[in-house]
Amino acid sequence: NGTWDSGPDWGNSYLKLLPANGTLSMADFFTPFNVSTLILQDRDLGSGMATLLPTFSSSPFPHIMIGAGKEGRIYVVSRDNMGHFNSACDCQIVQSIANAVGVATNTTDLTRNYSTPPYWNGNVYFSGTNDTIKRFHLSTATSKLTTTPSDTSATTYAFPGSNPVVSANGNGSGILWAIETGAGILRAYDATKLTTELYNTTQNAARDAWGSAIKFAPPLVVNGKVYVGTRTQLVVYGNL
Repeated sequence: NGTWDSGPDWGNSYLKLLPANGTLSMADFFTPFNVSTLILQDRDLGSGMATLLPTFSSSPFPHIMIGAGKEGRIYVVSRDNMGHFNSACDCQIVQSIANAVGVATNTTDLTRNYSTPPYWNGNVYFSGTNDTIKRFHLSTATSKLTTTPSDTSATTYAFPGSNPVVSANGNGSGILWAIETGAGILRAYDATKLTTELYNTTQNAARDAWGSAIKFAPPLVVNGKVYVGTRTQLVVYGNL
């Protein structure tokens, strides 16, 4: 967030920095066409981190990054040629999908997204404010997303949405984990079909329920266990 003037101030931009002579130097950048509006309306690009995807050797854009800011616009950017700035449109990047993530609550609160999208097996997932979790399919031949979700969760996530993560056994058995912050609920979905909820912590509340969640914090999945940090404790879930 902050001022943008195409250098030295780089607010609301994706930057590529490379080491040179013991420091970091600017190698490439992308700034949205409507950067002035983003600044005036506090719709900063940095509300959600971008995700670097694996190499797609059959695509004309083999190295991409995907992210979205408060505006809820998804950006697919080539890491080899990030596109710089075009005041007319974002047509110089791989793809831009407007109003793809989150729902603005009113004319004064325009924030839609605080999530960082996980990638798994050709799928990219977003969880915006006042919105369902959305799964977008990615073509490895073009490095572009479907412009509408392949499917969505049944649950709508209030502010600030969630920061979902995926656990899997390689390209199989994918599970998407998400925390419903206000309600303090951990949910698990079939990562290939978000309409299928596999588990949530209200199903056996006496055993699994926990206190208020910390906003923006994702669950951590490692070695068959799911870790959730709350305001007062660290909760660990595992196989029964």
